[in-house]
Amino acid sequence: MCGIAVILPNSAVEVPFDAIDRMTDALIHRGPDARSIQRLAGCHLGHTRLSILDPVGGGQPMCDEGRRFWIVFNGEIFNHPELRITLESLGHYFRSRSDTEVLLHSYMEWGRSCVSRLNGQFAFAVWDEQQQSLFVARDRMGEKPLYFARTSQGHLLIASEMKSIIAFGELTPRIDLESVESYLSFFYVPPDRTIYRDVQCLPPAHAAIIVANGREETWRYWRPALSGRSISETEAVEGIQTLLKQAVRRQMVADVPVGCFLSGGLDSTTLAAQMSALSGHRIKTYSVGFGDLIDELPFARDAAAAYGTDHHELQMEIDVSAALERMLDVYDEPFADSSNIPTWHVCEFARRDVKVVLSGDGADELFGGYEWYRSLLEADRADPSADQWLLHMRQSTHLYGDRTILWGDRGRPDIADLIRGRFGPPEGVTGIDRAASFDLSCYLGGDILVKVDRAAMAHGLETRSPFLDVDLVEFVLSLPREMRFKTGEGGRLKYLMRRAFEHLWPPSVRTRGKQGFGAPVYHWMQQPAVARLWERVIAPDSALSVLLPGTAVVGPTLRPQRRWTMLCLGLWLERHGSCLAHL
Repeated sequence: MCGIAVILPNSAVEVPFDAIDRMTDALIHRGPDARSIQRLAGCHLGHTRLSILDPVGGGQPMCDEGRRFWIVFNGEIFNHPELRITLESLGHYFRSRSDTEVLLHSYMEWGRSCVSRLNGQFAFAVWDEQQQSLFVARDRMGEKPLYFARTSQGHLLIASEMKSIIAFGELTPRIDLESVESYLSFFYVPPDRTIYRDVQCLPPAHAAIIVANGREETWRYWRPALSGRSISETEAVEGIQTLLKQAVRRQMVADVPVGCFLSGGLDSTTLAAQMSALSGHRIKTYSVGFGDLIDELPFARDAAAAYGTDHHELQMEIDVSAALERMLDVYDEPFADSSNIPTWHVCEFARRDVKVVLSGDGADELFGGYEWYRSLLEADRADPSADQWLLHMRQSTHLYGDRTILWGDRGRPDIADLIRGRFGPPEGVTGIDRAASFDLSCYLGGDILVKVDRAAMAHGLETRSPFLDVDLVEFVLSLPREMRFKTGEGGRLKYLMRRAFEHLWPPSVRTRGKQGFGAPVYHWMQQPAVARLWERVIAPDSALSVLLPGTAVVGPTLRPQRRWTMLCLGLWLERHGSCLAHL
């Protein structure tokens, strides 16, 4: 993993010489091993590197032999060995073993269509000196971020994190009220936008070309096909087993040590089992617990013992008020998924030993593992014609009855059409697939993957998610929804995953109930230091009350998770209050 920064200057206005330095320096946590700058006549490129593959030969910004094409890249291309063979057969010559060079030559050979050949997690930019154009792309699920903004003088800025764009120095971003309303609804900002009106996010599965004369084109290059395959259950299980094994094998490739997060749940235990079978040595596994509040460590120990892993565990006593302040630096915008704090800590813990860890993210979206699918299944059986997406939206929306009061005289932004237009199910998608489509396109990319990327990269740790391997994703999502969302004995969710992998799980893991990687928010909100923060952010003269005039009325009545959502927003506004100046 790395950090990338790009400036596409307005040719009529000179860019400050050190601007690309400032943008790149803001990303040093993402790539602590190396930092490099390239100032070209039409484009400035910055890169910070976390060396995973070919530490010697994979430096960036990287150019081809003719120095026409230049690339900065954040991510991993897991099928780069196969792509290299194909490109060599077409006459390409490689000077390194890096996936970066394979990606560069893929663009040279196939142009914009290269993204459809990539199996990986990525955000990258390729500058064409001859055409004076910039090609940018982001991976299908949104594992790697890419932000952009245009300054008042017309310079286009692109970076891995918003802090890099702000570091350019010419922007005083304005808050986006629709994004605030989205955040209050879902406790995260959707993956196609940011909290600011002036900073955008390239959505997952999208690419763009920007020409120096100002012409821009953005398009979606991938959309999964849902429930279109006719197949037996036995064939489906065999396919899942084969494809996950292939994904784990691909994602274990690195020139540095690779470990695994192990919660003792179905997803992480499956990965630990697969890694142990494929590795020639004991794999390192990492777990965290909250003592009597939330303790997954016994399950993780059973899984670690079953596969003889080199297991490391951490019991956390968190200074929550300090952690909340730290998360403001890590996430750049309001983010209320409380599991970001334990995720940040376990990433810090794992980074002491390894540079890469495999994680079980994506399995719940693929295999129907969330508890809310249970009620959706019941509704689907009761009325197959019901719009599961609308029902899911009502269930997913937080602070629903309070938001009108919160906005007060300012008026609550109506985001229904916005969410429907951007994350509503595609044409032809029916039944519970309509709800699953939202989780795949919005929840996964806006919450889960943001949480993990920022928490890991804050420590220079690369996370990889084998369940999001494109071959596995496309196969599982194509299976009939009646098969994907089928419940097993005792109404257990993740039926297909259980069929495929339960023989790998110790008895305690096989029979345990669903427990997400959460945090004890109720107890956290009762900590005296956190309670003082809460009273501060809902005060009548607070930045939160300026934005949401009904805060003092609604705040005291909220349940703990909703208070947490408001607290995270209030603390962020205290630090970034200048964004309210235009209100």
